[in-house]
Amino acid sequence: MKKLIKWIIPAKDKLQHYYLWSVAFFAMVYLFDIIQKFTGFYISDWYAFGVVICTALWKEVYHDWYCKKGTPEVKDFVAGVAIAFLYMIKTL
Repeated sequence: MKKLIKWIIPAKDKLQHYYLWSVAFFAMVYLFDIIQKFTGFYISDWYAFGVVICTALWKEVYHDWYCKKGTPEVKDFVAGVAIAFLYMIKTL
C-alpha cells in the first residue's frame, strides 16, 4: 500500500521541477503576448516550449549527470515539461 501511495503522490523534488518550469513557461508565453501587443511582432508559444524542453534537459544532463551536482532522473525531466506539453497539446 505504501508503494502505491508513494507512486501516486509525487515527491517534493518533482513538485519543485513542475512548478519551476511551469512558471518559466507561462512567464515566457505572457512576455511573448506583451511583445506582440506592443510591437506587432508575433513570437510563437512553441519557442517557449522549446526553451523549457532545452533548459530542463540541460539541467538533467549537464548539471546533474555531467557535473555530478545532483541526481539525474527522467522523472524530473517529465515533471518539468509536463504542464508545457499539455498546454501545447491543448493549443493544437
